[in-house]
Amino acid sequence: MYPIMVDLTKRNVLIVGGGTIATRKAKGIISAGGMPVIIAPEISDELQKIVNQYDLQYEKRSFQLGDTTGYDLIFICTNQPKVNQKILAEVKSNQWVNDTTKHEHSDFYNMSTIREDRYLVATSTYGKNPSLSKRLRRFIKKNLINFD
Repeated sequence: MYPIMVDLTKRNVLIVGGGTIATRKAKGIISAGGMPVIIAPEISDELQKIVNQYDLQYEKRSFQLGDTTGYDLIFICTNQPKVNQKILAEVKSNQWVNDTTKHEHSDFYNMSTIREDRYLVATSTYGKNPSLSKRLRRFIKKNLINFD
């Protein structure tokens, strides 16, 4: 894996799913300047608040063939293996996928981050152990030297 930072203000981002993981992904994308489109039959109350607050496009329906067209980054956040397979089957080579249900189907993974005005610190376990990555983030944040 090669760590990079992506300017999401210049990328079209799709989230398929509306639960806890989709909510977390939406928060992270928005905090990085992106405006994801969300497709899901139902979304969490928290995600609905985010949709309303940021005026996000939300398609209240199931995934349909062709939905990935025009997107650079696609986040698969459903608990439906058949739907996830349909999404993966139509993804093109120029699109990057983060399948939150199957590590091996992903082109990229999110890092656990500490985001401040002047810097960003990120930890990763290469997508293999998100809870360890979170623990590393908490440890670093607790022990981070104040640079002011």
